[in-house]
Amino acid sequence: MSFRFTLLLILGLPVTLSAQQDSLHQHGDSLNRRPIEVQEITVTATRARREEPTSVVSVSPSVIQQTHALDTYDLLRLTTGIEVHDQGQGPGFASDASVRGFSSDHSTDLALWIDGVPINEPVNGHSEGYNDWSLLFPQAVRSIDVYKGPTSALYGNFALAGVVNVRTLERMSGTQAWASGGAYGRAEGTLLSGFDHQNSSGVFGLRGIREDGWRPNSDYRLGQGHGRVVRNLTPLTTLDAGVELYVADWNSPGFLTLDQFDRGVFDTVANGTDGGFKRHAQERMSLRSVIGSSLLWRSTVYATQGRWQLFLTTPPEGGSGEGTGSQTEEEDRRYGFGATSALTWAGERSELTVGMESRWDHSAYENWFTSNRSRDSSQTLLAARQLSGALFLQSTTDLGHHLRLSAGGRYDLLGTSVTPEGGASISESKGVLTPKLGVLYHVRRLADV
Repeated sequence: MSFRFTLLLILGLPVTLSAQQDSLHQHGDSLNRRPIEVQEITVTATRARREEPTSVVSVSPSVIQQTHALDTYDLLRLTTGIEVHDQGQGPGFASDASVRGFSSDHSTDLALWIDGVPINEPVNGHSEGYNDWSLLFPQAVRSIDVYKGPTSALYGNFALAGVVNVRTLERMSGTQAWASGGAYGRAEGTLLSGFDHQNSSGVFGLRGIREDGWRPNSDYRLGQGHGRVVRNLTPLTTLDAGVELYVADWNSPGFLTLDQFDRGVFDTVANGTDGGFKRHAQERMSLRSVIGSSLLWRSTVYATQGRWQLFLTTPPEGGSGEGTGSQTEEEDRRYGFGATSALTWAGERSELTVGMESRWDHSAYENWFTSNRSRDSSQTLLAARQLSGALFLQSTTDLGHHLRLSAGGRYDLLGTSVTPEGGASISESKGVLTPKLGVLYHVRRLADV
């Protein structure tokens, strides 16, 4: 039996959430009657609306605030159609999120976006599209949209199982502090502060966690930083800048053999030197502008940096490529840049978004055989680069009161090169065209099909 307590301190004024203004569609006819004060920037999909099909789930701020979550994956555990399977190695070792039964290692086929910036890591030697959600600051989340399946033309690479699109708070007044503790030496503290002026606003946060773990040698520590500042340049143009940071290190008891698991022997440690660390940083700047009475233009540029190192002993009866019975080391050092831009036109019964995105990533990956974190021999040493670009179009049209037509598509072009240490570079490129078509029919007072 475990016990958990929570202490909430609120200093100053309560949090004030701005009205959602991700899309011109939400202003409707009011565009023609009054000036618009732009409050927020998101270059990705507009938030899910009530008339969207059931493959789209929108998690509101009130639900997020009432959800008791130990980590960022916990925020989505109760969302219909989503399962989370913990990897259990530490906060920088990405867990598996399964959507509609579609599971992928380290959530590689579930695209995660935070404030218009993709989180999945291309050219990752451990797992292509490695999706570490620890960059997400739970107390700063304002809303979450979940798109089940590759239904949206606004998202491309790594969105085969679905998309999780996250928006953070852009304004609050005063300061809030949280402190909590629990079994196995768990302690957590969070500080969130912000300001809300007429033409500018901001939110800043710090978060720290430590826990000893329920098995020997399974302790971990995590620290996070969050910052976002929004400035209205004119009544119709807004500049938005943000940064997400986190550091984590952990120890790992290693895998259990099948016999140990069946006998309930959980207090064994495969190798006392197993564990790892991760460092991750992401910076972005966005610009949003309303043009005339029916056009919205929004663009984002961003940069990412990261490094992680992992030591793990796998049991002899492990799967293919893992059953070595010895300790291995993996190290990944990376940086990257990207940009997205989109133009949305909103009519009385239709909405059209057209845009483009580009991304460049570089990583250096190493895989070693080790003994107590001392390197014996190398398995893989290489550098990899990936350049990608995409054009996308998405439209919705209401054909009467009961029928909605969605159409669009995207074209993605990816070029990847890999250079083994002491070897020649290998390059490959490919293009992917993905058309999208959907029909939504409302049966009055009964159902949506």
